[in-house]
Amino acid sequence: MVKVSKRSVLVAVLVVVLAITLFLTLHNLNITIINNSNNTTVTATQDKNLPTGKIININTATADELDMVPGIGPVLSNSIVVYRNRHGPIKSVNELANIPGIGEKRLQYLKEAVVIQ
Repeated sequence: MVKVSKRSVLVAVLVVVLAITLFLTLHNLNITIINNSNNTTVTATQDKNLPTGKIININTATADELDMVPGIGPVLSNSIVVYRNRHGPIKSVNELANIPGIGEKRLQYLKEAVVIQ
């Protein structure tokens, strides 16, 4: 019978955990939704704080599609749809500042992530 010390087992487990953590950190999962009915493309990454290079038409996107945009969650996506339904199509990205939850910092970020068409 081979004796294995507790320290060797602990080191092996630690190495495996670090390897998995490194893999998950470096692995960038992209989810792309393409809705051909309104030409909307949304890409989300694991890190919702960074722009992905994909843009979305704020006037045609559904709440679920808006939720996939980094910086917009389910509450804000619903607020955008409600605002759009009450006031009509959004005419400029700056108009998004009228929606509760979109301040100057988020507005600057969204200027890179959305388009008005």
